Amino acid sequence: MELLYFKENAIDILKKQDLVANIKFYKGDNNWIDNKYSKQNLLLPFTKANVSDFNLKMENGIEDDFDNMVIMYENLKFLTDSQASDERLWAGLAHTYFWNYMQYRWPMPNKKEKCNSHVLNNYFFWNSTKSVFLNGLSRLWWYARFTYDENAKDHYELTRYICKNDLNGKFFPLLSCVFANNKEVFKNIIKAVKIYEETNNLSLSRDQFGELKKYLNRLSGKVCIDALDTKDIYEIISKKISLISENSNWKTDIKNVLKKIPKDEFMLEDVYDFENELKMLHPDNFHIKDKIRQQLQYLRDEGFIEFIGNGVYKKL
Repeated sequence: MELLYFKENAIDILKKQDLVANIKFYKGDNNWIDNKYSKQNLLLPFTKANVSDFNLKMENGIEDDFDNMVIMYENLKFLTDSQASDERLWAGLAHTYFWNYMQYRWPMPNKKEKCNSHVLNNYFFWNSTKSVFLNGLSRLWWYARFTYDENAKDHYELTRYICKNDLNGKFFPLLSCVFANNKEVFKNIIKAVKIYEETNNLSLSRDQFGELKKYLNRLSGKVCIDALDTKDIYEIISKKISLISENSNWKTDIKNVLKKIPKDEFMLEDVYDFENELKMLHPDNFHIKDKIRQQLQYLRDEGFIEFIGNGVYKKL
């Protein structure tokens, strides 16, 4: 197959100058590119490598993402990070060889006001420092690039893991952290979380993973995370996840206690009345009242309750 990429001026023409006029063409075939721009010659061949023909799966929507990450990376593994960061390449492929895939996987929204941003986000790079992880094609290559483990028996074990564990809600936000720009750090964090979940037979929620991300972001201001290996990161993460899981369980238990209190306004002592019940749920904790006060503060900060004063709280 011939890899085609857009000239620099072609990106400006399609992305800025003619986007509004062309938006109607993003439903249907891509003959409009040759027909409308036959004289401009917008595309050039990427001649640095001979690539065998390959196709992406178009059967199960998002469920095919893992397979397509492997397919894309295996066939274009020769790309350097610099080449794979070039908008012209992925925009060119999106408008030519993989047009049908783009039409299938990223169909145009029904609401007209969303069409422009949809095309800019998926067919080009737009409005984000992490555009390579948003573009409909480059995301496949880059997620595989960041999770490919040449030392593992299954090189794509981590790639499969992120695809099955809320990729957009958990792992994409992690990329907003500066330290996660290092693919080895990103990979070690994912590996550590995966090991912890499997060891403890649990799955972190999106909120719990968000708390972990915040912690690692703060930690990166004190510790050079880039210098830590998987074992070090695992020890740090396992301790923090234990605390996050414990607090999450406590928060749920306190919320359940508040539901049992019939009044909208309640006293601290009303919650203390459930001390024995909470002790049964958390037999290893010998400071139940301290924990109750701590969780009430968390719930207040989250807007679940309001502290009126003089020991009086109000459910919101």
